[in-house]
Amino acid sequence: MLFMTAIRQTVETIDMVKDLLVLARADNTEVFYPCLNLKGAIMKRYLITVLVYFLYEIVINGIIPIFKQIFNWDNAESDANMNA
Repeated sequence: MLFMTAIRQTVETIDMVKDLLVLARADNTEVFYPCLNLKGAIMKRYLITVLVYFLYEIVINGIIPIFKQIFNWDNAESDANMNA
């Protein structure tokens, strides 16, 4: 849920910045170009950061524990330690 909210709001902000750039170009207000370009670049990097973070969370807290449970990795390690 948090992932979808973060992605949706980030994409909406990027779209808003694109719309503001179009308006700035139409009104010939070149003063706002650097500011809007910077905000767009920051939001794109934030989007990448959010995607990487939630992918990390899915792998660490979701996929690895499931595979540990399926293949009994914890039991296999303890059995190997007992046999050694």
